[in-house]
Amino acid sequence: MAKGLADNVRRLADIKRRLAQMRFADFLDYITPTYDRQWFHTIIANKCQALIEGTLGTNRLMVFVPPQHGKALPIDTPVFTTKGWKNHGDLNDGDYVFGADGKPKAVIANSGAYEWNVQTMSFQCGYSIECAKEHLWKLSVEYDDHKGRREVVQEAGEIYKRKHRRSPAIECAPALQTEERQLPIDPYILGVWLGDGLKGQGVFVEGEDIEYWSQFGETRRVKPTYYRIKVDGLYKALRESGILRYKHIPIDYLLSSVEQRTALLCGIMDTDGTVGRDNGNCEFCQKEGQLAEDVYTLIRSLGYKARRNTYDMKLNGRIVGKKVRILFNPDKDAEIFRLPRKKVRLIDKTKGDRGDKNKFFITSYGSKPRTTMVNCIQVEGGMYLAGRDLIPTHNSQIVSRSFPAWYLGKNPKAKIVGCSYSAELAQQFSRAIQRTIDSEEYSAAFPKTYLNSPNVSTDARKGYLRNIDIFETVGYGGFYKAVGVGGSLTGTPVDLGIIDDPVKDAMEANSQTYRDRVWAWYTDVFLTRLHNESKQIFIMTRWHEDDLAGRLLKQEPDKWTVVKFPALKEDDTNPEDPRQIGEALWEARHSRERLLEVEARSPRTFASLYQQRPVIIGGNIVKREWFQLMPLAEFNRIHNGEPIIFFIDTAY
Repeated sequence: MAKGLADNVRRLADIKRRLAQMRFADFLDYITPTYDRQWFHTIIANKCQALIEGTLGTNRLMVFVPPQHGKALPIDTPVFTTKGWKNHGDLNDGDYVFGADGKPKAVIANSGAYEWNVQTMSFQCGYSIECAKEHLWKLSVEYDDHKGRREVVQEAGEIYKRKHRRSPAIECAPALQTEERQLPIDPYILGVWLGDGLKGQGVFVEGEDIEYWSQFGETRRVKPTYYRIKVDGLYKALRESGILRYKHIPIDYLLSSVEQRTALLCGIMDTDGTVGRDNGNCEFCQKEGQLAEDVYTLIRSLGYKARRNTYDMKLNGRIVGKKVRILFNPDKDAEIFRLPRKKVRLIDKTKGDRGDKNKFFITSYGSKPRTTMVNCIQVEGGMYLAGRDLIPTHNSQIVSRSFPAWYLGKNPKAKIVGCSYSAELAQQFSRAIQRTIDSEEYSAAFPKTYLNSPNVSTDARKGYLRNIDIFETVGYGGFYKAVGVGGSLTGTPVDLGIIDDPVKDAMEANSQTYRDRVWAWYTDVFLTRLHNESKQIFIMTRWHEDDLAGRLLKQEPDKWTVVKFPALKEDDTNPEDPRQIGEALWEARHSRERLLEVEARSPRTFASLYQQRPVIIGGNIVKREWFQLMPLAEFNRIHNGEPIIFFIDTAY
């Protein structure tokens, strides 16, 4: 029976692999099993495939869809990056956050801030985070259907629409993977000083285990059971590092290697931590403040699920402040202590464990909604850690990262150029495509298409090129080149040119100078690299009626196939759109009610971003045709020297 089940699993995997080879839409499901493909995603994927197969009717395709709004966190949500803490709203391409696998992940795009309703998601261990109900989470769930736990990607608002046998859970991320750093103070010694050091001196004090502590410096007995240990050079290093008299963990230490962070934690726990004699639970207590926050981040960065509680500090029955108590449960072989007396108290807690200690169990989602400024980000790999508790969360998918990989699998000789408003964003797309091609799933589907080793990145003498700007398919000479709008394409023949958002935001779109610059680059650079059989794909948000897409559709409308799915259907001009007029594109995620709220707040923004129609039906509130251009002398002649008066509706 087990053999038959295994054979069925293999057959199913083979079917999925064969479908991925044949159809781009199935490739999306194959390469990203959690991809939630909808009917309009399938239509767009089929149009892309028809373009390269020559059955589209034209060799130029424009895709206009509304932004995937709602998958949002408040802009002030803290996110741990490779440079320290940043607010969610301040993240941009060029920043690196940490993924659910603990590895740094590039931020590809930021939606910009907008108003949205958020509610609170609470966890069994005391964590909580605010998010929009449409925000995606990768969950381990066990429904009342007795089929065991399974992984799903769900919106926050959908989590409790089915009954669960046990609470849905999010997997705790492993230790953050960072490189070793040159640090001014040995991490263990710094941890010891942070735990039991004198704030203004390079000295720490101990009352027992002096045989162990005396190895670290000059030891002086002050009282029968009280010793001071002076560490050579510590005072100067503390002063130069800005830690003296202000106990905290510098960001370089929080971003150091796993081994260095482990040593730092050992020093803190050996001096100021405890371990339960019976249960092996580890505990750190500290007055509320920066050091307590830093130690909590340190513990979470090492992959331990910690619990943090705050209590009143009392002196002679009077409340004098707050103390923070942090608890966590490492296994017996974890390096939490070096001090032998404490180390032996750790016990083996893996026996009978179902992995629950590595899960964040969700207890509820929902509270009184509050409206605040939020934003969405796109991160390579699809998952990143959010909030002070480093909770793994999901982000949106970008089709332009998958189609070049699939096309190169079908045709390893293809020459592709991917363009975006900045070289950095185009390079992030390139990295994502390379990771897809490097994956085992891709190799199984397209064994002939592969890239050179990442270690042979830019030296063409050693093989085929591979770097963030260009990579080549080994043995075929096909390539993918990333370039920002305005960048050079000299000497690059193009079979497929993809332009994904040539305009960054409304400010650029409303600039006549910038629109002219994009047009000049398209006509003078991009078009000169095309040949008779070249294909073009535009994936754009329509910010302005005179943007690149607007100019092309005005000059050569018959040469382009346009796929447009507005957030709310307005007419029956698209026979492939099965919706009724007024129906939302994806009601389950972006309801009609919510879209109408967005429209009421900003009609012009809604018309352009969500309806992909940068002119409000019936004209904009201030109509362009009301105004004429005339020479100042002519104006003065007509008005006979009357003063010039402007009326401006600043509220709108």
